[in-house]
Formats: sequence, C-alpha cells, structure tokens
Amino acid sequence: MIPLSLKKYLLLIVPLAYIFLGSYSHQLIGLYSLRAGDPEFIYYISGLSLANGKFMLGHIDNPGTPLQYLAAFVFRGVYALRSHQAPFNHDVLANPDMYLHVLNLILTTVVAFFVYFAGKTLLRISNNLTYSVLLQLSPFFTSIIFLNVGRVVPENLMPVPVMLLSLLLLYLYYQPEDEQYRKHSIWFGLISAFGLSIKLTYFPLWIIPLIVIKSWKNKLIYSGTAIVSFFVMALPVTF
Repeated sequence: MIPLSLKKYLLLIVPLAYIFLGSYSHQLIGLYSLRAGDPEFIYYISGLSLANGKFMLGHIDNPGTPLQYLAAFVFRGVYALRSHQAPFNHDVLANPDMYLHVLNLILTTVVAFFVYFAGKTLLRISNNLTYSVLLQLSPFFTSIIFLNVGRVVPENLMPVPVMLLSLLLLYLYYQPEDEQYRKHSIWFGLISAFGLSIKLTYFPLWIIPLIVIKSWKNKLIYSGTAIVSFFVMALPVTF
C-alpha cells in the first residue's frame, strides 16, 4: 500500500517530464525567427495587439484566444522586468525570439501545472493512483501536442480543457449522489467554451455533456452557458 504522501510526490513525475521535454524540444528548435513564421509570429503579433488593448485581430481562425491572452500577459510581464529605456512596442519588436522563448516557457509551465492539478484532484476523488497518472498523460496521447511542445501553438493548451472535462465526468461517476445538476451544467458549459476558444476541433467534445446531463432544462442551461461563454472568452471572434 503506497502512502498518500508518496502518491502526491509520484504525481510530480509526469509534469516535470513534460517541462523537461518542452525545454529540450525548445533548445532543438532554436530561434523561431530562423525556423518559421507560422504560427509563432502570428501569435506574437496577436499577443502584442492584445497587450495594447486592441481586440480587432486579423487571426481568429483557430481561434486560439487563450494563447493570445497568455502572450499579451507574458509580453507585458517580461517588459516590466527588463531594464531599458525603449517603449514597449519597440522592445517587443526588437527582441521577438526572447519574448517568444519566455512565452513558450510559461505555456509549458501552465500545462505542467494543470497536469499536476488534474492528477492530484483525481487522486482525491478516486484514491486510484493508476487512473490519476493515466489522466496526467493526456498531453502525450497525440503527437500533435507532444511533438510541438517546444513551439508556440494553441494545440499545446488543448489538454487543459480535456483534463477538466475528464475530471468533471469522473467526479460525477464517483459522486453519483451529488444532485446539483444545474451547477454541473454550468461547469460543463464553461469548460466547453474554453476548449472551443482554443481550437475549433474541440467541438465534437461538446456532445459528451449533452449525453451525461439528464434533464432537458439542464441541457439547455449547458448549451446556453457554452455558447455565451465562448463569445465572451473569444472576444476577438465576437468583435
């Protein structure tokens, strides 16, 4: 029998491995400016636009809005920590690879944090270490994610809503006596909106809550929450 304290430490293995893989992959890729412009520099410009408060973006087809928001916050944060006299836009445009490098590091760290959070939460719900580690391996289930871990692409954020959706489904499985269906419908809607704001390929997963949620009233609550929340989260698409 593995002690609970040891299980929590074991749940650090996958997140740390993900960070190591991201750092190693990024070193192999090298400078983004010498490799390619799509999609790194598309999100570089979109993030800079959002950092300046401009929501009318030219690139919304993914739509990749969470990555654009993250880029804006990272750029502003990096600029605030730098010692220089150059204006914000000049500094970002003069050092694109440095800003993109930090963005990739933060992106990898955010996903690794959610990997640990998902594993720890499922361990608390199910007390099953195997299931918890299996959920943590979500970023490695498809090559489009783990082979691009060193890049700045919206697909790298996709494991976050997938793990949140899995956690909510597993919570309902292990806690069937919890009858707060309206609350669950709202959470399903928020997660679905977040997933679709990252990549439109998340759309098929919108069907799963419609199957799980029991009454038509709660199905409508889920659908309304998902649609409205999507247009709120993906403001560049809305505008």
